[in-house]
Amino acid sequence: IGPVAIAAFLLVVRMQAAEITRGDLAIRGLSLTVDGATVVTAIDIAASVQTIFGGRTNDEAPPTPDLVASAELSGPGIDAPITLSTQPGHKFQLPPLHQQGDYALQNIRLADASGRFIQQAVPSSVTIAVTDVFKTSVKVRQLSPDELRARGINLDARNFDVFVDMEVRTAISLTSTKKSRKET
Repeated sequence: IGPVAIAAFLLVVRMQAAEITRGDLAIRGLSLTVDGATVVTAIDIAASVQTIFGGRTNDEAPPTPDLVASAELSGPGIDAPITLSTQPGHKFQLPPLHQQGDYALQNIRLADASGRFIQQAVPSSVTIAVTDVFKTSVKVRQLSPDELRARGINLDARNFDVFVDMEVRTAISLTSTKKSRKET
């Protein structure tokens, strides 16, 4: 084989290895994040924790039929952690919590349909503060004759009305009101 045959062979190989097409392949990662703000709710009022998938939430989140966001809820009155699940980018729906205190939604993660771990969320836990904001109390007591006289009320057979000293506290307005009223 001569030098001409080798040159022809290299030319054919080079022509076969020529570029056929060119393009760009954009590779973008999707991650699970959580709105990390502390969730505040009242006793027996359901709440939610928002997940963010691919930078989007709810109906704008990319569809993921084979992925799930999972987490465990623990806190006062919960003997064993409760596992919660939602679609990535959607909200974890928390059940109504019955005791005041701090709860935790922990180990927030992305998993496949069989539950196999894929990725930890950022942050991986959120605090849920349950408060007793709707607490109201009423205190009623009978006034003594001296207290009645001090208020300018003199009881005799002509005017026998009942006066009640009542204290009402409403925690939601964070005030205490004390009123006396006449009941007949």
